[in-house]
Amino acid sequence: MRTDKRVNRGFTLIELLVVIAIIAILAAILFPIFFQSKRNALTAKCSSHLRQCTQAWLRYVDDNNGRTAPIASGRSLPFPPWWETILPWKNTPWKTGILAPYLKSAGIANCPEYQQGQGLYYVGTYGYNYFYLNWGGRMKTWTMANASKSDVTISLIQIPSKTICFIDCLDMAATPPKTPQPPPNGSPSERVPLGARHNNGWNVGFCDGHVKWYTAQPGNPIGKDNYFWALDKTKY
Repeated sequence: MRTDKRVNRGFTLIELLVVIAIIAILAAILFPIFFQSKRNALTAKCSSHLRQCTQAWLRYVDDNNGRTAPIASGRSLPFPPWWETILPWKNTPWKTGILAPYLKSAGIANCPEYQQGQGLYYVGTYGYNYFYLNWGGRMKTWTMANASKSDVTISLIQIPSKTICFIDCLDMAATPPKTPQPPPNGSPSERVPLGARHNNGWNVGFCDGHVKWYTAQPGNPIGKDNYFWALDKTKY
């Protein structure tokens, strides 16, 4: 009588090492792809948030006879930084903001890739081009009266599609709020570095409501001169 003897043989050490090496190679290839995909998703979500902020700004302008939104309302608050500003702040005990009635939630006014430590955590992560959109490019002393009043109407913006409204920002504001001012305007103490947190670049919301990503590499058009900030483009 003939019987078949089957021997259950496990993997050899060499075979296990080959499998481990293959897994390590695949992980090294795929991990950066997954990481970049996540970063791209956050960039896209930020772009969506900025688009909603600029659309809210446009609705405010429409409701106020073409007058642009001020950076602050003059309404005092019982918590730092003590007054209501243009965008609501997510990580605070209140959900107020000049544009809050036009937004679905306070979280829309915050970049999803913003990390605690990049600026004061209770401060918004999008900077407003108030130097031009409120003050028309004229330097003023920071007071609540000046901050809560806009000198600009939408008709003064020559090319809305090429004029910054909101931009990614490292808002390290204390008192008073310091928001992005294009070089060489404003006092250095009132300038805040722009937050190039999306693949070394910024999401930028323009006054016509569209959003575009720009690289932060030297010579980029956002930091090079005032063309994308100013109302009057004829100087550039």
